[in-house]
Amino acid sequence: FSHYSKGKRAEACINGGREPAQPASENGGRACGRRSKLGETIMPDREITCTECGTPFTFTEREQDFYREKNLSEPRRCKACRDARRANFSGGGGGGERQRYEITCDKCGKQDSVPFKPSSGRAVLCGECFSAMRSQHQ
Repeated sequence: FSHYSKGKRAEACINGGREPAQPASENGGRACGRRSKLGETIMPDREITCTECGTPFTFTEREQDFYREKNLSEPRRCKACRDARRANFSGGGGGGERQRYEITCDKCGKQDSVPFKPSSGRAVLCGECFSAMRSQHQ
């Protein structure tokens, strides 16, 4: 239910019409809701079902404020599933140790380890030889 006033779209209240509708432009782009004494919109806690595990979780008023301030969409997964998903991502600053592979340097013959799987047909250098080669090319 919405109506127009002064050429601007105004959203109807979501609390059963106990408050007059406000233009979205005067309300931070949100439909009006209950208001605190300070004029802030009070968003009740919401229960959301996790799309990963199916467990219901509470999306608190405080979390809703945080998500809105950061311009984020609401969560679809519970905290446990979000944390597990983050832990499964590799790279991207996850902080975990990368797998290393033992090599013999093709230039000096020294044993070393590298953070990538060497492919056949390509020279593999130890850290010292790689740094020396890199500084020559700059």
